[in-house]
This record gives sequence, C-alpha cells and structure tokens, in this order.
Amino acid sequence: MLLFITSSLDMHANLLLENCNLAAFRLNYDLWQDYSFRLEPRQWEITNPAGRTITSETATHCFWWKPFNVEIEVDNYLVAEIKYLFRELYGSFLSRGLTVGNPPDFHNRLGKLQILHMASQYFRIPDTLCGWNLPARPEPFATHDLIAKSLSSEMTDDGKVLFTTGVSYAQIDRTFPWYLQSEVEARDDVTVFVCGDAQFAFSRSRDDLNGLDWRRVLPDTPDESRWRPKTLSPAESKALRGLCRDLNVEWGRFDLMEDGDGLVFLEYNANGQFGFLDFYCDNGLMRTVAAYLATPPSAGKSGQAPVLAMANAG
Repeated sequence: MLLFITSSLDMHANLLLENCNLAAFRLNYDLWQDYSFRLEPRQWEITNPAGRTITSETATHCFWWKPFNVEIEVDNYLVAEIKYLFRELYGSFLSRGLTVGNPPDFHNRLGKLQILHMASQYFRIPDTLCGWNLPARPEPFATHDLIAKSLSSEMTDDGKVLFTTGVSYAQIDRTFPWYLQSEVEARDDVTVFVCGDAQFAFSRSRDDLNGLDWRRVLPDTPDESRWRPKTLSPAESKALRGLCRDLNVEWGRFDLMEDGDGLVFLEYNANGQFGFLDFYCDNGLMRTVAAYLATPPSAGKSGQAPVLAMANAG
C-alpha cells in the first residue's frame, strides 16, 4: 500500500484519491494529533481517525507531497519533534529506494542555479545574476530589461511573496540579496509535467497577463487557467529527456517560455504542482500520475542518495 504524506488542504490528494481511485493511506501532517503514530527502530504503525491502519509490513512505498507547507500550530519544540519523526518515517522508505516522486529536500541539494547550468546544455536560458553588494554596472544586466524572482519562495514577516517583477538595475538596492534575470520577450508560457516516461506539455498565451507572472491568479477552472495542451517537437522532447537524465529525475514540472526562436528554460519544480493542468481528470495527466504513484518502485531504483535525504528539509 502507498503511504501518501500530505496535508488536509491538498487539492491534488483529493483529486487523486477521490477521482482517480488511487489506493493509498493518507497521512495529513497538519492533523498529526488525529493519528496514532508509533515508530520503533525496526517497525512502525499508524492508525487514522477512521481506524484504518498501515504498518511497516503493509506499506510498499511512499510519496511525500509538499512537505510542511501548512503550519503546524503548536510550540516550536513540538513542531521540531513532529517534523523529525516524519523525516524518520520517510527515510525508512528512501533508504531502501521505495519512494516515488522526489525527496522533499531535493532543491536543498540541487538549486536553481545548478539546474540552469545543466539546462543550458539543452535549452537557451536567461542571463542570470544572484548575490548582494553587487557591482554598479555588470554587463549585460545594467542595460537590459530585468526581472526579479525569489530563490526560496518564502514569505516575508508580513505575509508577502515576491512574484516575478520587472526591475531597473540602476534603481535596486544592490546590498539586498537578489535573483535577477534578463527579461524574455516571449509570446507564450510553456510548462511540461514529467511523470515516469510521460511528458505532458501545455502552453499559455501571455497576451492577457496583468504583469509578468501567470501564478499571480490561481484559476478555479481550466478555462480560467488558459493552459492548453501543446505538442513538443521531437527535438524538444529529446532535450527534456536528456535534462531529466542529467538531473536524475522522472517527476516534476519544467517551466519555459517560447519566443520566435523556440523554448527558453526558466526553472524546474521538483515538487511538480500539476492539478491546475487537469482539473477534471479528463486529459490523461491525473490518471497517469495515479498509475505512477500506485506502482511500487524496484528496490534501489531511487537515484537520490539516501544518506543525504532530509538533511536540511524544513
């Protein structure tokens, strides 16, 4: 049986478990007190509020979706202890190569700049500059239109998030830690969700955007999202498979832009949010995901190094 670690607010889990009949035991970490949770060095057992139980003997593999993105509202010490136990539980699968998807700490070990460097072997990438106490006129950033993005996607103390925003290099506070890129003059956003051997590509026109970032407004329906299926060329599909091989991944979402010369790589999301691309489970993506998650990997299949797993995860 699949152990599906998530939160009670997870739309993706709802779609997969209710609409796609994914057989799994759902463990909501934000409702931790509602479960009976017992771990020992050689075995473990978890029982949900309905009385259903999963054990180290009945669990075949594990998927952890968006770790700790919902606040656990207890004392900080207890939060740290709870998170530690969840990492121990996941580690018991990871050490045996029995996880699907990516480890929650993937980007702690392979960040945006390393991924951009690897992607540059297959796609064009924007000029990129990161750091603080930056020089006055680094070419080409001093003369080109720039955008500022967030490396961590964390909120500020007052609950704000930095979306993709146009900035002027001459006007920014160069003592601030920045993630800057040259602006891509593109007609479409492109996103590709990868699941096993499958590639699900979608594009969205930028003509109607209010601002630079399509993520500012979360759609409620497919029509509002304006994402439409896209067919990748054989060369584009091959390049993406090569990048997946280099990253040692078979899961996640790739964000790109398309201009008159083809695709420009922006970033890779190892978590791979995909629900907005298949709201009604009618284009094959969600059911492919369900089939992928339902299939236990062969022992030792995972490409992630178990000894590093969860070392820095929040």
